Amino acid sequence: ELADRTGLGKRGSELYPFNTQLNLTIRHPDRSFRDREIDAFTQNHDIAPTILDLAGLLEATERMDGSSVWPLVTGQQTALRDYIMTGWGQYASVRDDHWNYMTAWDEENPAPRLYDLQADPEESQNVLDDSPEIAATMKQRLEEHLGGPLPRPQNQNRGAGAEGRGDKPLYGTSYAPLFYRARMRWNTPRALPT
Repeated sequence: ELADRTGLGKRGSELYPFNTQLNLTIRHPDRSFRDREIDAFTQNHDIAPTILDLAGLLEATERMDGSSVWPLVTGQQTALRDYIMTGWGQYASVRDDHWNYMTAWDEENPAPRLYDLQADPEESQNVLDDSPEIAATMKQRLEEHLGGPLPRPQNQNRGAGAEGRGDKPLYGTSYAPLFYRARMRWNTPRALPT
């Protein structure tokens, strides 16, 4: 992530693998599973079902959103899902083996992007205008997952009258203000305790 695309720090608009792809390492006592690498779409909510499965409590996962990844390791399955979804701050992404579709929640300026992962694995060329039907399919996947259209942003001045309304939408939390405040404190000279 270090200055990979747009400088230091993570941003919700950067739903690229360097920010979203996580590695899961499992050390199983049965050494026959040693050194296996599984390249399949999994999500964070698959971790708890996997742990419960390994503990012999697979039935406890029936009401969970995720799935155990252990059948991928044993070879009982080759995939859990055909695509994954990622959301962060005001942005969402739908990724499959061929495409990555990203959009913002903001209806006024969602700035959707579509990347052809086979032709452009670095995701540097937005091909949305060349493949609108693919973008529509990917957006539909996202909306089906959400149970409806993308949510509209809420106004930060919700209680203000019409003339006092600000136009800055209220999105998910951002860690940036906390980080910058903390950094300012770290740079402030302090006296050492005596």
